[in-house]
Amino acid sequence: NANCIGWRNSGDEGYQWLSYEEVHKRARAFGSGLIKYGFEVGQDTMLGIFSKNCVEWVLSEQAASMFSMVVVPMYDSLSPSACAHICNKTEMKVIICNSEANANQILEAPEAVPTLKSIIVVNETSEQFIQKAGEKGITILRFKDVEVCRMLGGRRGGQGRGRGEPMNLGVVGNMGGRAED
Repeated sequence: NANCIGWRNSGDEGYQWLSYEEVHKRARAFGSGLIKYGFEVGQDTMLGIFSKNCVEWVLSEQAASMFSMVVVPMYDSLSPSACAHICNKTEMKVIICNSEANANQILEAPEAVPTLKSIIVVNETSEQFIQKAGEKGITILRFKDVEVCRMLGGRRGGQGRGRGEPMNLGVVGNMGGRAED
């Protein structure tokens, strides 16, 4: 069971590793958690990822692949308007953010994002932020809670996977440009 994903918290520390088996189990658990929270298996679920590179980014991508969901990556260089535009064009219902700052960029966008129902945040968030999101009809979830919820009353193996088809869409990439495009 070889090393799959490595990271270190600072330049002075050694790497910490997750094995291929651990990545598989965690990605499946996270995907199952998404389903338990009401997001559907299949191509109609656009899973936004607005995060710096991190373990959770990879787990989210792998979970989306396991359950035939479509990944929509967004980057720090995008303006709030561009982020809202992408969310609206893809009719995104859920987005994963690594920080409250990224999640707040979505909430503060001048354009409304009516389809967005949940923001999953990797790092801790303040109660004030959770309340602010709630006032806009958006639920804030913690990544680790989504990952472990499949164990609460669910089958041990997690929810059933989506059946991948050769013509399934995997990733919607935004190559920059104007928000109107």
